[in-house]
This record gives sequence, C-alpha cells and structure tokens, in this order.
Amino acid sequence: MKNFTRKFIGLLALVFTMSFTANAQEIGDIYQGGIVFYVDETGENGLVCASSNLTGVDGLNGFQWMDITVSGNQYIQLNESTSNLVGTGASNSSIIISSQGIGADAASICSLLDLNGYDDWFLPSLNELWEINSNRELISNTALENGGDQFDFGFYWSSSEVNLTDAWAVNFVNIDDAPQGSFELSRGKMNGYLVRPVRAFGTTLGCTDFNTNDGSCIAVIEGCTDASAFNYNPEANTDNGSCVAIIAGCTDVVACNYDSTANVNTDCVFAEIYYDCGGICLSDVDSDGICDELEMLGCMDNTACNYDLTATDDDESCTYAEMYYDCFGDCLNDVDSDGICDEEDNCIYTSNVDQIDDDSDGEGDACDYDDGIGIVELNEKLPGLIKMVDVLGREQQEHKKGSLLFYIYDNGKVEKKFNL
Repeated sequence: MKNFTRKFIGLLALVFTMSFTANAQEIGDIYQGGIVFYVDETGENGLVCASSNLTGVDGLNGFQWMDITVSGNQYIQLNESTSNLVGTGASNSSIIISSQGIGADAASICSLLDLNGYDDWFLPSLNELWEINSNRELISNTALENGGDQFDFGFYWSSSEVNLTDAWAVNFVNIDDAPQGSFELSRGKMNGYLVRPVRAFGTTLGCTDFNTNDGSCIAVIEGCTDASAFNYNPEANTDNGSCVAIIAGCTDVVACNYDSTANVNTDCVFAEIYYDCGGICLSDVDSDGICDELEMLGCMDNTACNYDLTATDDDESCTYAEMYYDCFGDCLNDVDSDGICDEEDNCIYTSNVDQIDDDSDGEGDACDYDDGIGIVELNEKLPGLIKMVDVLGREQQEHKKGSLLFYIYDNGKVEKKFNL
C-alpha cells in the first residue's frame, strides 16, 4: 500500500512538472501572436513582440511619437506621467492615447493593430525596448524563420515620455560599426522613428502582472515634482529631473515676436498678409510700395473715358472721346440739338441733320438767307452786325484770339468766325 502511495504521489509530481513545463515560455518562442522577449520567474507571464516593424500606409516605417494634427498643432501635456519600467508599456500607451486622442502616432497605430488574432498591441516602455534590444539577435532569427523581419539599425520609439516635447528612444546599432553598442536618447516627439509593437501574456494576479492588476500595485509616477516649474505634475511621486522653468513668450515660429526660449505662449504678433514684419512687401517687382498681389491694372489717365480710380499700374488701355464729343458719343456743343456738333454744324441755330449746302458757301441751306438772291440785291445793302455770341449763346463784346464766335446780322444772317 505504501509503495502504491509513493508511486501515485510521484506520478502526480511528474504530471504537475510536465504541466508546468508545457506552459512555461522561453525567449525566442513563437507564442500568442508574436515572439517572446521577456518572461517572469514563472515563465507564464511575459511579453511578445511582433515579428516585423510597423509599416505606414505610405509604405514608410517612420512614425512620430505624437500626432500634433490631432491636437491642433500644439504639444499635449499627458494626463499622467509615463514609466520606463518593464510591464508599463500598455499603461503608457493608454495615457498617450487618452491625452491626445487617436491619431497617426506610434502608440495609436499600435493600438489599432489586429495581428495574428490579437488586437491588444501597444508601444513598449523604455525598459521593455531594452529587453527587446538585448535579445534582438535571437528574436530576429525566429522572425526570419517564420516569415518576419529582422530588426533594422536605427532609433525605435518607446512609450516613455521625457518632457513636453521629447520622449525616449533606443538606437539599435550594428556592433561592427559601433562597438560601444546601442544607446538611449531623449528625442523630439515629431521625429519619425521605427516601431515594433508588443503585447503581454499571462493571467496571474499581482503587482508584477502585465495584464491583470489585483489592486496591490503602487504605481511609480515619474515627473516633475517642483510646483513652480512649467511642467509640474501634482500626481508624480518620483522626480525624473524633467522640470522646466516657466518662460513666457510667443511660441509660434511664424510670428514676428517668436521667442525660441519660451514654453508658455503669450500674445503673438503676425505680419499682415503679403508683408514682412517690418511692413515691407514680400514681393514688389516695380518697387512702388504696393505688393504685387495687391496691384490693380487699369487706365490711370483721369481724362480718359475708362479711367480707373482703383488702378495702381497703367496697362495702356486708356480710351478717349473723339474731338467735339463726350465719352458717350454725344456732342459737347450742339445748340440746335440736331446731333451735329456746333464746331462742325453749318447751321448752328437751325436744325439740319442733312447739312445740305447747295451753294457751298459754308452755310447750310436751312439757314443761308442769301440763297437764291442775286448779286444786285446783295450789293444794294450791306448787313449790319447786331451782336457776337459764343457757342453757349453768351454775348461777347470782344472776339479774342483762339475763340469761335457767331456773328449775327440785322438781315438774319449768322456767320461763324474763328479768330486766329
């Protein structure tokens, strides 16, 4: 009976050991959608990375850490501080997305990934990224054997923030070219760097778990703990040396009063459209002080029929009225309103559109009093001058040089004379 009991207990131990061994994972294994790069002491909880880098819709594999087009072209202060520790990549990514919204940034694209039946991918924390780097040769070999890609040389983004404008990235280097090895750097969030998504596996409760929190964890919240600093974080419990002094000024690089040292935006001053900050035209080919975009072509002669008061550049389009006429084709002087200007009319006070002058004496038949009268009758009496009038009918006492007057005689004759 004792031997049976010992054998039974031994069999149970063997089954338990085999079960444990079957569930334990090792670095480099293909497991739950990716390649294992980190496991805890039990071998049942850990992290896997995708077998290839993320590739954008444009075919490129560079992603910015923060998509400022989502935030209205402004850097976003995260709602909470991120962490560098292993096991915090998922919460870091959640903080980034909840702060700025879903965009085309590295964390957002990881969260939108649906790969090998899993949709809970995230951007790794700084230390998680170092775990990948430490095992990248083994991971690359596994990836290549299973249709994936090896790691590229260059910067990979982590989900760990440095400050308002920078985040941590690790440069995966070729040891043959850089014997000092890979290194981490604080990099501007607008830089486009490589991204390798990761996800967690395991279900054990506890603070060290990756995807299940039993409430026993006290999160490390890194950030600026100086209340007088620009980036003070009242939630932080670990100062990470990121404090930045408040410097007020215009932070818009296109403003006339841009201050490259400022981190708190104040009222910015901008140049008027088409002008620089000194009020000088950006483009003024003819140097007339009027910007090329504001120039108006047209006739600038105020005596022309098509004079344009708004024109700034004469385009030689001016048109003028014919002599004796206005711009509408009407006579300037037409006493008898017959449409024939007085300066050309052979009967100024008598309407005669046809301008007939049978005797060709310069007076139209309509007003030529001596038409048909013989020479004898004309010589019997010379006509007497009654008065002189101008084209407007005003009586004149003197016929000045350069003027046209009409002589009116006592016999009804009207004679136009131009005094040279």
